[in-house]
Amino acid sequence: MGAKTYTFDEETHTHRIGGQKVPGITTVIDPLYDWSGIPKHILEAAKQYGSAVHKVVELYCTDSLDVEVLDPSLRPVLTAFPQWLKDYGFNKSDFIVELPMGDPALRYAGIPDLILDGKLIVEIKSRAFNQLSDPLQLVAQENLWIKNSGARTKYEHRVLEIRQDGSYKYTKANDKQSWPRFRKLLDFYWDKRMIESWKTA
Repeated sequence: MGAKTYTFDEETHTHRIGGQKVPGITTVIDPLYDWSGIPKHILEAAKQYGSAVHKVVELYCTDSLDVEVLDPSLRPVLTAFPQWLKDYGFNKSDFIVELPMGDPALRYAGIPDLILDGKLIVEIKSRAFNQLSDPLQLVAQENLWIKNSGARTKYEHRVLEIRQDGSYKYTKANDKQSWPRFRKLLDFYWDKRMIESWKTA
């Protein structure tokens, strides 16, 4: 395997570059969250629901969705997402959807939800916009896309919150502080791994 070869194992959700496991964006920015007061079963349920929302959007955009077997709790996605497309003049075929990619130089990876090359990066959420973490997630996705042959231009960053009542909220997320903050968190991740390796050396 080449030194800069990126691979993604979907079953284990593991990113590797040159055979080395590298963090995904959500892992890098995890220190920004405090999960201590939330029961594990609630966190797991929210995670599974969020993943299912993403999958429905992906299958819808790629014409692979079997609506007949869709769980009723996910049907609001098929109200909110098409309405968003219509309201903003998009076609589902406009977007690059859920494409895994890595940055060999900075050693991290991610899977942007929706990319409109040269214009827009959209992160889909099943919860409200997080002003601290969401801008970091999006700017890290922009860097990945540009490093992987995307158009080198300024992208709009947006969060599309899909609500369980079939409505949506579309929030601007560009923030000048996002990239330096993400880089500090990425350095923190690798510094922590290095210190842990000293303990077992």
